[in-house]
Amino acid sequence: MRERLILSLAVGLIVGAVGCGGGSGSGGAAGGAAGNSGGGGSITPTVSGTGTGSLASLGSSSGSPNVATVVVDSGPDPQAISAVNELYVSVTLCEPGSTTACQTIDHVEIDTASVGLRILSSALSSNLSFAQEVANGNPLARCEEFADGYVWGPVVIADVHLAGETAASIPVHIIGDPDYTGAPSSCLDAGPGYNEGAVAALGANGILGIGVMLQDCGSACAQSAIAAEYYGCPPGGACTSTTASLAQQVSNPVASFSADDNGVIVELPQIAAGGEATVTGSLVFGIDTESDNESTGVTVLEADPQTAAITTYYNGGALTDSYFDTGSDAYYFNDSSIAVCGTYYCPASTLTLGATNESYDQSGATSNVTFSVANADQLAETGNAAFDDLGAPLTSGQPGAVFDWGLPFFFGRNVYIALEGANTSAGVGPFFAY
Repeated sequence: MRERLILSLAVGLIVGAVGCGGGSGSGGAAGGAAGNSGGGGSITPTVSGTGTGSLASLGSSSGSPNVATVVVDSGPDPQAISAVNELYVSVTLCEPGSTTACQTIDHVEIDTASVGLRILSSALSSNLSFAQEVANGNPLARCEEFADGYVWGPVVIADVHLAGETAASIPVHIIGDPDYTGAPSSCLDAGPGYNEGAVAALGANGILGIGVMLQDCGSACAQSAIAAEYYGCPPGGACTSTTASLAQQVSNPVASFSADDNGVIVELPQIAAGGEATVTGSLVFGIDTESDNESTGVTVLEADPQTAAITTYYNGGALTDSYFDTGSDAYYFNDSSIAVCGTYYCPASTLTLGATNESYDQSGATSNVTFSVANADQLAETGNAAFDDLGAPLTSGQPGAVFDWGLPFFFGRNVYIALEGANTSAGVGPFFAY
């Protein structure tokens, strides 16, 4: 669940997105009407992104077919929003079955606490056209909420390529579509009212949700029409909540790979105190499926099969709704003894703290974690984009029993994320391991 805060500083701005969300453009659903209505034909975006061409010419960012290069930097548009602790990957979208009608989109944020690929309409080329998903006779749209805002737009069918892996004809969420202006009131009323449908709000060209779940809502949305989830949008009419089958829901692309489909590993190097301007790492697909993704020697923390949570013990409390989240820019936890400046922690000197992680049901192995929290004002003065010691109190919308292990946790570790029901040598998912 992406979480970012905006921190105003005397020296400028640190901008992070705690949750997920971005873009503007003039494309949209063919035949759609403005407002809370959608089209019934195809989605034809009209603003160019980062390159179109054949799949072969676009290629991948790594020499290994199951490894994608990832980067932490200042984002796709530093002049509009200077990103901090956002982990990015390039994703190639193709019209289903095509190897020529394709586009590679850079700076798509990796979010290990959400599910599904969400791409800004403004990042897509007008040369591509995607059929819209239909549920119960109407074009399907999605409201997705994060800790810091929401995104809204149609669900389309596309082939998704990551490194040398392919998820064929899966539902993808197009956000910030100008033919889907104005999310339904039930979407706005359910959470933060901050629209992240533009790059200046999202700090990315999209979000790649690769959490432990297979779909972004699951059986609940397949069985009932739930407010602030899926909507049927008849042409010229109002969008209303609808059911969406598992096959129609925005899904985890990894689960649709023909191989290396049981999980991922996020691999980031240790970084220097005070941060770094750019950090490069790897997103490895599969667990125990290749020689480069073996799980030997890891500590496995089973995740709640309903919520994907684990248990963290901090300051004498058992925080049973905790999670690992590359989509959060900081360690988010509550500790009233640490000074706050703006929205982040600002201790007088860097603190060395400790916590213990355990499986969600408190029955498995434990892992002791030592982490640091530095003064956010001083970090901002460096001008760097990557920090392993940025901390913040939880936002008001978060439950109290949470420790959000954001991107700082991932530096210097290989973190394994096993999908629900997936078999690995380390056990059956869903689990996290490191």
